[in-house]
Amino acid sequence: MIFIRIESVMKLVFRRIIFISISCSLFFMGVVKAQESRYAIEAAFIQKISRFVEWPFAKWYSNKKHSFTISILGDSPILENLQMIASSTKINEKKILIKKLKNIRELGRTNILFISKDQKKRLDHILSSVEGKNILTISDTPGFGEKGVMINFYQWKTFIRFEINLKVLGQTDLVVSSRLLRVARIIE
Repeated sequence: MIFIRIESVMKLVFRRIIFISISCSLFFMGVVKAQESRYAIEAAFIQKISRFVEWPFAKWYSNKKHSFTISILGDSPILENLQMIASSTKINEKKILIKKLKNIRELGRTNILFISKDQKKRLDHILSSVEGKNILTISDTPGFGEKGVMINFYQWKTFIRFEINLKVLGQTDLVVSSRLLRVARIIE
């Protein structure tokens, strides 16, 4: 009788372990899926936001042969999402070129610089490197907006929102539509 009870208890424990394992797997799959969709949303935002920003007139910009360049500095899952968007759409009638940068010295000509969170220690250096250039800086890291990134994504409840640093943006010749400013949280 004791042998039967131990066997039934072992079965019950085994079933619970299996249940907990499956539950944890599903939970973490949901978290990963949510993160994947977050980056897809942010990539779509970048493409849409670019339509509400005017870059100053330049000879290379008016030439349709040149691409609209979005550079990603550091490692971010947003890269794959931006590549998917770039393969099927244009920005301001230009093909989109996505560049993955290892460091800021590789920047070259770019319209948008996405700064990943793994660049936190180098953020001040990165921002001073693009200062005075008409490059729209974007990130999705808490505190980066206050530190000088022009547009920073953040999560509010279940929504992805963005904040705009007007002071830094005002130091460039970039012109942002008032329609974009109306839907953003403003950092001054």
